[in-house]
Order: sequence, then C-alpha cells, then structure tokens
Amino acid sequence: MPPRTEKHPRLSRLMEDYRLSPDEFHATSYWAAYEQKLLEEVSNLDLSRLRSGKAQVLETFGFNDITYKYQSKKFFLERWLLQALTKTFGNLREILPYGIKLKDIREMAIHHCQIVGELAHARPIGELSVSEFGKPADLFEHASQKYTMPFLNNYVRYCFAKKHIPLTGREVFVELGTGSGYQIEVLKKIHPDMTVLCFDLPAQIFLCEEYLRNVFGDEAVIGADETSGWSSMADVQYGKIHFFGNWKWPLLKGYEFDLFWNAASFGEMEPEVVRNYLSYINDSVDYVCLLQARHGKETSGKGSAVKKATTFSHYQEMLDGFRLLAEQDAWHAHKRLSGSGGYFQACWRTERKTSRGRSTCPDPTGLALGRRRTISASSPPRPVSRLRQPLLLDCAPPDGRMPAETGRACGRRLLKNCAEGLDVDRACHQHEAVTSTSGRLPRKFCGRNSCSKISVLSDP
Repeated sequence: MPPRTEKHPRLSRLMEDYRLSPDEFHATSYWAAYEQKLLEEVSNLDLSRLRSGKAQVLETFGFNDITYKYQSKKFFLERWLLQALTKTFGNLREILPYGIKLKDIREMAIHHCQIVGELAHARPIGELSVSEFGKPADLFEHASQKYTMPFLNNYVRYCFAKKHIPLTGREVFVELGTGSGYQIEVLKKIHPDMTVLCFDLPAQIFLCEEYLRNVFGDEAVIGADETSGWSSMADVQYGKIHFFGNWKWPLLKGYEFDLFWNAASFGEMEPEVVRNYLSYINDSVDYVCLLQARHGKETSGKGSAVKKATTFSHYQEMLDGFRLLAEQDAWHAHKRLSGSGGYFQACWRTERKTSRGRSTCPDPTGLALGRRRTISASSPPRPVSRLRQPLLLDCAPPDGRMPAETGRACGRRLLKNCAEGLDVDRACHQHEAVTSTSGRLPRKFCGRNSCSKISVLSDP
C-alpha cells in the first residue's frame, strides 16, 4: 500500500502525477529499493529539522549534513555508545593520524576551497555562507561565515565547472536529480540572476523545493505545483528557480539552454535510461557537466544496485556531438570521492553550429551564450549586440564611469579587436581603459563585491 502523504498536500499531488506518468520516468531498480521507505519518512518528517540527520534515508540524495555517523543512527543505545566513544577518543591528537582534529579537517577543506576558487576566478568562499534552515548537524563557523561540509563540497564542484565554462551568471541552468538542492544554493548565491530548472522524483523535488524556498524566499521560486500544468517552457521566468517532476522532462525537447548538470544520479540508472534522458536535450544544450561513478554503480551486493553499470565510456558515446573540455578524478572539499571505485567530473561543449552563431556576450535576459531562449513576457528585453566575447576591464572605477574622450580614443579599437575574435584577456591587456561614447557602461557582476570589472555591451 502506498504511504499516506496527507500531511504534505503538495507531495500528494506530485505522487498522483508521478503514478500517471510514463514508465520510462519511474524510479529505476536502484531507487525502487528506497522509494517506499523514503515516502514513509518524508510523510512524517518535521521539515524544520530536515538536515539534523534524524532521517537517515535522506542521506541517500544529499541531505547528509552530519559530522559523525552516529548522528543518523535510529536506535538511542547505539547512538549513545558511538557518541561516547567519539567524545572519548575521536579528538585525541595522540591516537589520530598526523595529530589531526575535526577543526583541522574543516580548516583544510576551507583552504582547498580558497585555492580552487582563486584558480577558477570564482567568487571567494569567504564571501559565501550556508543557510541554517533545517538545523544542519554539521554547521560550523570560520571567519564569521557559516558552513557545512556539503556546502564546501558543492563549491568545489562549481569551481571545476567555472574553470572550464565561460559562466557569466545569466545562463539557463538545468539539473536532473537535484536532490537536496545544495548545488543550486551555491550556484544562486554566486549568480543570483541565473535561471534554474530542477527535475527529480516526487519526494526529492518536494524536499528540494521546501529547502530552497526557505533559503531564497517564495518570490524566487516557481513550484512544482505550478509547473505541473505546463505544456511548454513558454512561462519560464528569468532569474528564478523552477521545480519539475522528472516526468516533465520531455518539455525540454527543442528548448535551447546553456548548461546541463547531473551529479551522481545518472550512475544510479542503466545506460538505456541515461540515453533516453540525454536524447531530449543533446540538440539544444551548449554545455554538459557530469560527476559520476567512473566504472558505474554496483550491480550486486548489499544495498541498492543497478542492473547494468553506466561507465565513463557510455557518457562519451552518448555525447558524441560534444567535445570533452576537461575530465579528472572528483574531490570533496576534504577528500577524494572514492566510493564505487572512484568518481570523475567532466565538462563537454557542443560541436554543432547554431543558426545565429555563438556569442558569449552578457545581457540581462539570462541568454549569456547568445542563443534563442523561451523566456516569459515579464522578462526584460534583450539588447542587440554583435560582440563575440564580453570585455572585462580591471581599470574602471566602481560606478562604471570613465571620461567620454577615453572611450572615443581607445574604446572602438577594443571593440574592433573583440569583434575580430581576439582572446578576451589579450584584448583587455592591450587597452587600459574603455567606455561608451556616452561615458557610462553597464556593470558586470564578477563574484567579488568590491570588484570594478565592467562589460561592454555596445555594438562595434
């Protein structure tokens, strides 16, 4: 008998839609093992304690904000005994390798984030802070900012993508298997203007929506209740987070967007299921970022298993219209992802030509990669620009103003260089100052609150 979900009416409606959806979008063998238990837990869950570790099954899709494994143990005696042992021995430098304590691990994780953030030219981790909603058991403070280890882990993954993809913060971003929504939290805190579309199974998308509503507020969210009646992406709203049941995935067919993201959940599907999902978007997405088990998830043994493993070679074959930009072993902030034989993270870029040609010029509609999108009428109009690259200048004052004569003297030369396709950094270094002939240019948010970088949107 299906578990009762009357306590959460939105979840009840999602479950009803899910049961009526095509079988191709139902949980695979890996998740079928969790489905019943997960729904039972969610049906009785106190959402204000979502991240406390009390509901152990939530760890399976990202709500794992715990420091010690005993925090999620169901039985009091077992939890008490492990807690006592940890307090007695867990922080003794004399018995731990290299004299490490918990504080040292957290500081090393933050240091790792500082390094990868600087290498990726990303907004520094020191300017970000995690939400405290759901009472995360792993919450700690560093330099007056609040963090959890999962927050730091997702920052590291963002930096890998940022290093290889020219993100401006105005893209349309699609994630399948959003899980907890922690990656979206990092992404939207760095790029508040990014348009996000989240897809997942009923219980997962319900909890993800609940979490991100509390992080960003109701006004930032288009819920799964609303999108359940959509027959196209015509009502996507610029800069907001949209939630969909995974059975709404066919709406993406022909809908052009910038970046597709999947972390771990493809590995929990069989190759033919992954191929089916990718078939809807391969012709309409510019970049793909994956973090998956390199050799696939387990096909037998204790716990959930897949019928056939999906490996790195499968992704390469399924993304045959894309060029691999970068691939490496995947890391958390504090350790390498070693489960299931190790994980990889990789980015691909499409090799197809578009009808308008590629442009990475930033603009306020979220169409940062210059391709036609379906955005609602409430979105701001898109400016016309023929620039092939955004021009980023370190010399401009914070208000974006320079003397008008400066723009007349060197601005057109810089625009011309960019239009001819020169490298952005080379173009920026050739000219120390530029502005429009009117003396003012729009600011471009670069991730640093005090940064004075600006971008040129004027036509050459």
